[in-house]
Amino acid sequence: MTQPTTLGELKRTEWAAPARRQRTVKDEMRENLICLLENGSPLFPGIVGYEETVLPQLVNAILSSRAGEKPHPATARHAAR
Repeated sequence: MTQPTTLGELKRTEWAAPARRQRTVKDEMRENLICLLENGSPLFPGIVGYEETVLPQLVNAILSSRAGEKPHPATARHAAR
């Protein structure tokens, strides 16, 4: 499949699906981080020296659920590490 070159072409792709359009940036970041955690992929490749201090806080901030939401299972697994 070729990449869309116009806005009209982009709107006709899967990227314009209602579920994608209504996601906030925080929701997208959270979903992407959960996928990385579930796959065991490196979370922040190239960032060195903050593995024990800043990065855990950043992960917790991104994964934090909003009021009334159930935490995702990957959140509990990551916290147990």
